[in-house]
Amino acid sequence: MRIPLMLLAILLTGCVSTQMKRYVGQDVREVILTNGQPISAIDMGGGVRAFQFMIGGPTKTAVVSSMHTQVSPSSTSQWLSNTEISSTGSAVASSGCVVSYLTEWDERRGGWIVTGYRYPKQLVC
Repeated sequence: MRIPLMLLAILLTGCVSTQMKRYVGQDVREVILTNGQPISAIDMGGGVRAFQFMIGGPTKTAVVSSMHTQVSPSSTSQWLSNTEISSTGSAVASSGCVVSYLTEWDERRGGWIVTGYRYPKQLVC
């Protein structure tokens, strides 16, 4: 059981880092266009500023519905009967994750350019 969970964690971590990696070399405003306003900005010293974003959050609910019907080929007046619809649901609760984009000011481009990122090592954001 531990090995499948470890593999899942590696795959999800890879997915998060792939999404974040595409912003390296981009102006942080590109991240803002996708993720909304940062929740904070921290001067890290040495000309580096970290912009933090909340990713994930409120409970997500997945609803699965199924419909069962019975078709009667022998009856001409009532060819569809006994329709039953059932629904089940599940919820995934998460408080979200704070992801940080590390940036440096580029005078020529007039903006904070993403040079790296950090994210928590957990399964669900």
